[in-house]
Amino acid sequence: MKQWGPLCGAGRLIGSTRRLFRSYRSLWEDDGDVQKEKAWASAYEPQGGRHYEDAKDYALWRYELAQSHWDDLDKKADDIAKYAALVVTAVGAVGTVAVSQLCHLQAQSILWLLPSVGMSVIAFALAIIARSPTLLPIPGNAHLLLGFAEDPRIADAGQMMALVAASLHAATVGLRVVVKEKARRVTLAAWALLFSLALLTIPLIRA
Repeated sequence: MKQWGPLCGAGRLIGSTRRLFRSYRSLWEDDGDVQKEKAWASAYEPQGGRHYEDAKDYALWRYELAQSHWDDLDKKADDIAKYAALVVTAVGAVGTVAVSQLCHLQAQSILWLLPSVGMSVIAFALAIIARSPTLLPIPGNAHLLLGFAEDPRIADAGQMMALVAASLHAATVGLRVVVKEKARRVTLAAWALLFSLALLTIPLIRA
């Protein structure tokens, strides 16, 4: 089996790369755990006379927490894109000045700036991919809640809260799937930006 190790590793790498270009919506809609939890929430029948308020509040807190993580990652992706664009602009400005013979950088030194520019472009692209807009998983709509209210099996407000909690839970599972993927994309973009900054030292070392 050892001879298949490199092939398996290459397959995982290809799969991971392809995942980068999938939409967030397709990721959570096709996820097996999300489908399982949605089916559970749809089939869930709470018992009457129970207190489900705390469960509903907890489910809402978890959903809002996952949503805040999504928003924080958006801000990080914006920062990475901004800094990557700044590196490309700065290197372009240095190259223009050098070509105009207003500084003492040699042409070879300018060429050594190109790897940094390339990594900055990759960082920018990864940040944009991470920032791509999408339809996030959300709890059931008002139509669903009205259906619950008119269901003869729902006898009290506690049962309604339990069904809301179940709907929030299913949405949170889907949201966590896309938050995890966004975090991976933002992390890759951050490493690419860091590498591009490290590459800026090459012309100085060779000078």
